[in-house]
Formats: sequence, structure tokens, C-alpha cells
Amino acid sequence: MNKQTDISWVYGLTADPIHRGHEQVIKNTLEKAEELGLETSSFILVPTYRPNLIADKSAPIASFEQRFDMCQLVAKDLSRELKTDITVSDIEKTISRDEPSYTYNTLDALSKNHDNLILIISSDHAHGHAPKFRQWHRWQDLINRFGLMVHERPGHPINDCFIEHLKEHNPYVYVTKNQPAIDISSSRLRQVYAYGAEASEKHINPAVDSYIKNFELYQ
Repeated sequence: MNKQTDISWVYGLTADPIHRGHEQVIKNTLEKAEELGLETSSFILVPTYRPNLIADKSAPIASFEQRFDMCQLVAKDLSRELKTDITVSDIEKTISRDEPSYTYNTLDALSKNHDNLILIISSDHAHGHAPKFRQWHRWQDLINRFGLMVHERPGHPINDCFIEHLKEHNPYVYVTKNQPAIDISSSRLRQVYAYGAEASEKHINPAVDSYIKNFELYQ
């Protein structure tokens, strides 16, 4: 990877459901890329097929196909709003078999058709004395081959020493701080739907809200 090449951003997410917080991460990434002088070649949303549950996560409730569909609804709207081609990939369903969907394997598969991959993660995985990123499958190989964009979340300050350690292996490691954030989570939205309440448009795309109601998800 060199400074003049276009970047393929990869945003892996469970998307159970995808919400405005995820959308804000996409917007923040593109703004940061412009600030850094990085040209965007593609922006790929990757719904997780078989999550490796190491970050206090639970197994998804919606099926992979439903989560994929919800991502597509958001990608369509954001592509138009941000004037950027945002796509959704089912690569993890294609490559996963009996083992969890490991991010290294996902990026390796995507690299066959996309150059200069930079993975987007939240600071959940890069804070504290023992960052969870170090629990990832082949995390050292991942950082040696692919770039990283870490978005700071409230309550999860980035371990700057860990970031500097990663940058020693790969200069294409970036962080975003003090950018807009939307205080919502998929788990909170699932509770809203479980109680039969109305989800706010400021928290979820109306098309996704309609999809969830149509398929009676999370009830």
C-alpha cells in the first residue's frame, strides 16, 4: 500500500439490526479519509456470518439473510446521500464453514478482488490494558497485511500505546477521536422492538424499521 493509492474500506458488523450509530461510523470514516488525503475506491459492509463471540457479544437473532438485507437498505440510502459507492458483501457466508467467521480470513478473501484494504473497528477492541483486538484470530498477521481505522466510542478510550505498537508494524493504522457519535446500540433497539415500542428515526433508518416490523423481528 502506498499513499497515492485508493483505499477499500471494510466495515464488519453483526447488524442485528444495523442502526444510525453504524451509519455515523461510515460518515466519520469518509470524513477522516478526506482529512488524511486518502482516496476511497470502495466501501464494503460485511455482515458477520458466524460471529466469533469474544467481545461480550451474543449470537445474532435475525438470520444472516435478514441482516444482509437490512445492510443493503442502509447502503442504498447512504450511497446516494454521501455520493460514495457503498456495497454489502456476503463473503463470510461464502467462505465460512464450521468455524467462526474470522476477520483475517474475510480480509484475505476480499483482497483477491480489492486492493489496499483498511478494516474499520470500534475502540471496544483497542482500549484497556489488554485490548480485545489481541484475542482476534491471527491478529498479528492481520495488522501486518491490512490497515486499520479505530473509532473511539464513549466509555472506551483508545489505548494509545497499543496503537503506537500497531503502527510499528503498519503505518496505515489510524484513529478517529472527538467525532460525532449516536448513542444507540443494536441490543437497545432489540429491546425497543421486544416491548412493542416505536423506534426513533434518529436511531434507525425508516426502511430498516419497516423491514423489522414486516418480518416481526425481535418480538
